[in-house]
Amino acid sequence: MWNLQRKWFYGTIKCEAKPKNIDTEEFEKYKRGERKTSPAKLNGGGNFTDYTPARLQKDKQEKDLNMLVSGFVDGKLIYIIEFPFNSPDFVKNLEIKIQKWQGKLKGSSSVRGQFLRSADFDYKDYIESPKLEIKYLLPKKELVNYRDYISKGFYKFLESRAK
Repeated sequence: MWNLQRKWFYGTIKCEAKPKNIDTEEFEKYKRGERKTSPAKLNGGGNFTDYTPARLQKDKQEKDLNMLVSGFVDGKLIYIIEFPFNSPDFVKNLEIKIQKWQGKLKGSSSVRGQFLRSADFDYKDYIESPKLEIKYLLPKKELVNYRDYISKGFYKFLESRAK
């Protein structure tokens, strides 16, 4: 997790960055049978590690908290997407993950030392955000070279935005 602040002429915007890198060698290992499961593809997602209900409430109350989601293949930048943390579908996804986790604790509230190990999300949790911005995206003719490392639905979304 990276906490960043972007400064523009109109002030400071707090950003939570979630970069993800795909190692193509892991796909090759899978093809050769040296790996039992297929590696995860870029899906526009990320996760919050050791997340708590209190942290979610704090993040929801932040006025100008944005998410920066980026994807790399072997260290090459493929995309950067920015959207407000408080996008309804994004927050709803996190609330559901926290509620399920609390249910496993038999309804207890957040207890010191107890937290949700991983609250994950993907592009479906923010794609409808009206303030979503593509900050960087490979050109369409180059993006196609990375198609095998990007989930199908997310690739279609990126392709529709690429020039």
